[in-house]
Amino acid sequence: MKNKTLTLFTLLAFVSIKSPAETIEVVQSGESKYIDCTQSGYEPHTEDGALVLKTPTRNPLEKFPVKVWMGPQFSLKARMALEGVQKSACALFFHGKIGSQNVQETESQFYFETMEETMRSWGLLFMNCKGVVESQRVPSVVLDGDFFDFELEVAPTGDKKSMVVMRINEETLLETTAPSGLIESISLAPSRAVMKIQSLTLSGDVSTEPVQASPSANATAK
Repeated sequence: MKNKTLTLFTLLAFVSIKSPAETIEVVQSGESKYIDCTQSGYEPHTEDGALVLKTPTRNPLEKFPVKVWMGPQFSLKARMALEGVQKSACALFFHGKIGSQNVQETESQFYFETMEETMRSWGLLFMNCKGVVESQRVPSVVLDGDFFDFELEVAPTGDKKSMVVMRINEETLLETTAPSGLIESISLAPSRAVMKIQSLTLSGDVSTEPVQASPSANATAK
């Protein structure tokens, strides 16, 4: 009876570890304390109610990490505009891990514009993609530098996989099923464009602290 009581107590303790869904305002009214610009030395500023991000070197590999970490189910919603996006390689980078024993870090990319006014997606995250893979025409609202609504939704489907959906102004750009864990954090990469963000919200399984491994559940009660 003692072992059963301890086992039940242990299970309840593990259940209580899971925190409720959160909402984190990464950018609000053009201001943010969660976007890391220290590596580039760039000083972000607010212009007409939007956070302005650009890379001083115009290097397409230079990124601004978002200091928020994602779990298995979350959504990202942003109101943003891209100036000078033509041939810019302006992108979102998705950082994660794959594997249970030999864990490997992964990086996948979604390019708002590459060459000839086309979008492109690359990496393990998009291997089973329906939508943008090699190329797709960039929506005119993006090319024109107007503000648009960008959405990313990630939800588990079972069997250690997740459904990933991207939208611009409520129109689906791509859908894909990918191994879970491929999006644990993101980075913004304006490259040769100027990225303006009025708002960026993350909600669901999100945290301002790196996700820690769950405690081992196979301890034996004595």
